[in-house]
Amino acid sequence: MIEQGSHYEQIEDKKEKIIGETGVVIGKFYPPHKGHKYLIDTASEHVNHLMVLVVEAEGQTIPGELRAQWIREIHPDVEVKLILDDVEPDNSQQWAERTIEWLGQAPNVVFTSEEYGERYAGFMKAKHVLVDQERTHIPICATKIRENPLQYLDFLEPCVQEYYRKGIIYEKSN
Repeated sequence: MIEQGSHYEQIEDKKEKIIGETGVVIGKFYPPHKGHKYLIDTASEHVNHLMVLVVEAEGQTIPGELRAQWIREIHPDVEVKLILDDVEPDNSQQWAERTIEWLGQAPNVVFTSEEYGERYAGFMKAKHVLVDQERTHIPICATKIRENPLQYLDFLEPCVQEYYRKGIIYEKSN
């Protein structure tokens, strides 16, 4: 089930699933979890080429390159770019302008699970597809995972679980 704008749209036939040539998903993926996987899987089913932008900001404890590496491992068929967070947080127009710079073009479709998506996509004249904003398919957010990773390991892919397990083993051995 895909939410588009304020109504639901369900695409049954694989031929009908392609709704644009290029799509983009942008996020911190801090850490990437199964909700992000659902978003990226949904997006990749509906465009011919998907670009995932991993945003790295100063002060994040998990390096952006590692998060981008995990996204590449989990989604080998998408293009992943690591970008520096040098944009005002709530400025959708500035994020859209920078996205076009980072990609070298505007995407046809933007996939998000967030309220900002419609504005962000609009500034690029792209279609916006809202995917599981209420987190009903995968009820998790990265903040909860960062607060208590052991409690939410089941919401992480094996490569990300390994990172947290190694950290826990390291802490216990010291």
